[in-house]
Amino acid sequence: MAIRLIVGINAAPGKGSELAKLYKARCADIMTEPGCEQFARAPLPAELRVGTTEREDYTYNRTR
Repeated sequence: MAIRLIVGINAAPGKGSELAKLYKARCADIMTEPGCEQFARAPLPAELRVGTTEREDYTYNRTR
């Protein structure tokens, strides 16, 4: 069963590039894991983001 998880994060003013750089490296590491059964993110520095993290979960139902 495939599951898709979408997480939205808002960068703090002027910190978008720095936040994107951290996530790019983190995502590259995760994509090397076969099957990627679980992805537990370590918290990023609070000064790089604002507000709370929003999350959407989807279950993929293959029909063909």
